[in-house]
Amino acid sequence: MVSHQTDRLEIAPLQYLIFDKAGRQTYCSEAFSETFPIFASWALKKMSFSLVREFLECSANVTDLFEPSAQSNNRPKIDGKLGVYEFDGDIHVAIDYMVMNADFMLVFRDITAAKNAIDNNRKYENSVTLLANKEAIYTGKKEEGFQALTSTVREVLDALFADLWLLNIDGSKLHLQCRNGGSVEDSSLKTVLSQAECASLFSELEKRQPVLPATDLKAEWVRVLCIENAGLEDVSLAVVPVCRGPRVIGALIVGRTHAGCFAEQGVSFLKYAAETVLRILDGHDRRVAEEGLRGFNELLEIKVNARTEKLEKALESLKVTQEELIRSEKMASLGGLVAGVAHEINTPLGVAMTTISHLAHELKIFKENVRGGKIKMSSLNGFVDIAEESATVAGRNLERAAHLIRSFKMVAVDQSADDHREINLAAYLGEVIESLTPALRKSGVKVNVTCLEEIIYTTIPGDLSHVLTNLVMNSATHAFTNMAAKNEKLIHINLLKSADQLTISVADNGKGIPDEHKEKIFEPFFTTARNTGGSGLGLNIVYNTIYQKMKGSISVNNAVGGGALFEIKLPISP
Repeated sequence: MVSHQTDRLEIAPLQYLIFDKAGRQTYCSEAFSETFPIFASWALKKMSFSLVREFLECSANVTDLFEPSAQSNNRPKIDGKLGVYEFDGDIHVAIDYMVMNADFMLVFRDITAAKNAIDNNRKYENSVTLLANKEAIYTGKKEEGFQALTSTVREVLDALFADLWLLNIDGSKLHLQCRNGGSVEDSSLKTVLSQAECASLFSELEKRQPVLPATDLKAEWVRVLCIENAGLEDVSLAVVPVCRGPRVIGALIVGRTHAGCFAEQGVSFLKYAAETVLRILDGHDRRVAEEGLRGFNELLEIKVNARTEKLEKALESLKVTQEELIRSEKMASLGGLVAGVAHEINTPLGVAMTTISHLAHELKIFKENVRGGKIKMSSLNGFVDIAEESATVAGRNLERAAHLIRSFKMVAVDQSADDHREINLAAYLGEVIESLTPALRKSGVKVNVTCLEEIIYTTIPGDLSHVLTNLVMNSATHAFTNMAAKNEKLIHINLLKSADQLTISVADNGKGIPDEHKEKIFEPFFTTARNTGGSGLGLNIVYNTIYQKMKGSISVNNAVGGGALFEIKLPISP
């Protein structure tokens, strides 16, 4: 049975020792010493199981490469589990314990190559992580990134040198950017390499694949790169192109001794380093763009601030001008009101003066008759009748004049003051319309005010008076021109109050407003009557007063049955 097993295991890529149950060695692979020459001097194949175990405990280190449980307190254990033992620091052997009926055996496998491959993989994995974690790569500062890159490459590969070269725009020259993490300025290094100097290097770069040059190419490249402090036979080169898409933009050129020739993992690491160059360049471009954008934004902000300052000054000037225009418009309106009221007052005052003059004349005659003793009952009765009639006529006309003066005074004072106060809205609008009667009478326009309930409203009466005066006079002036004769020229004012809003509508039965004018009617200086003295400011002032001072809104539409309808919505004051 043992012989059969031995024949089968001899052809396997491993060696073994067989022991009986007493621990005596009964068989050793014939090629044991050839496979494990390190054991030959120790005559391992003659030892009993206890001596083998003692030898392993004293001569080997247990590693946790494959099976951490195979070690305990750093003492090797042969207990049926896979264990990995290290000899002389660079030879690694895996030992398996197997039971075969009454016998048992130890199976030895040389895993040095596998362990070295794993170590190399770990090394380069750690190197990729090391390079990826270099903060300088992500700062956007190209020089710092290149220095971090080349110094890391040299450290990881234990290289003689690590150069980063970049092509110029037309691809005819390579420019040295960094060597071994240091600056190339003011140095004796060759910093520019033209295509004419080393055509073979440029030709290989165009293939966009890593190059490990053979002796003839290596000799030429070492010469043109002016690599010193190393003999030609001691240098192995690796040239890895840096590619952006289909275009080669540079190369990583690294030199090592033959003792550390470039393995597959090393070339893979260099390819990753070449890709890192792109990240550095992209970060640099982004930083330059951001700084340019920041500078542009700062310049733009300066210009915007300067322009804003000019606009603020212009706006302030415009506000002053607007206030002057409003004041002028109010004074002009007030002036027209004064002229109309003065004319209107002249009539009752004239009648009163005539009546009083007539009464004075009759009184003089009556006095002469009394003094001359010519007084008669008929003369006395006649004088009494004349005096009574004159007093009645004079009183009525003086009362009319006093009423006009009171209305004018109230409206005039309100238009020049900005004080809030409570008003009876319907009564106040009646006073405003009364003050406009002289001008409205000339136009033949009648104004009606409708209010279904008593509305007590807190506002600046002068603003409300000015708004309604402008709307009424605007309709009286423009709504009925060039129209066929009508029975009446009417302007109707309707007042309606809800829980949170006051609505004032001003409608006329005139010719209406064309649709193309409705969007412009509140714009400053827009007027269809410029040839007849229109300024185009009246409705603009109305608009600004309502929106800015009264915090309301105004709209214009077609009135029912023709004409224009202005609708004002104002918030109810607390």
